[in-house]
Amino acid sequence: MELGIHLAAASNLSAVIERYARCMLQIEPDCVWLSDRMLIDDYGPLAAYCIGDACSGGDSSSCGLAVEFLDPFLTVAALARRLPQQPRFGIAVTDFIRRAAPDLARAAYTLNQQLQMPLNMGFGAGEAINLTALDYRHGPRPVTHLENSLRQFKQINETGRYVNDAERAIELGYNSHPSNIWIGGQ
Repeated sequence: MELGIHLAAASNLSAVIERYARCMLQIEPDCVWLSDRMLIDDYGPLAAYCIGDACSGGDSSSCGLAVEFLDPFLTVAALARRLPQQPRFGIAVTDFIRRAAPDLARAAYTLNQQLQMPLNMGFGAGEAINLTALDYRHGPRPVTHLENSLRQFKQINETGRYVNDAERAIELGYNSHPSNIWIGGQ
């Protein structure tokens, strides 16, 4: 049996690294997943569960999760440098609405080199609850967008080549250290 944990990195990166590095040394998980977003539009009910310096008090207005959710790619990079025994890392989940396939391929490729193992890339169609409030345009067919963008990501991940809408291939590389692809859905 393998043990995995899901982390929500919020507020102060140094405190997050210290807290979770200590946690991972005690638990020794096989894999660690970090969120690229929270599937929630009201953080108030979570205030009672905030850990460490993410909250100061316990009311929703003091919960750091509401406004200071950290980038999971940078958090993985920071955590990986601090751990003596490195688990497998994953992003759970991101979407192609806020970040395009070539950008995600580049970020994953860079992390794969640092981690010296494949990053588990979790992808979803993007939930309106996480997109609308920040004015991300998610269109009427998010699953079709996911399918097309996932095809692009997979092609870059496997061949290093991006084919644009004009059917022109652009060599990007990013395939010598490929990621694992995981699909998240509800």
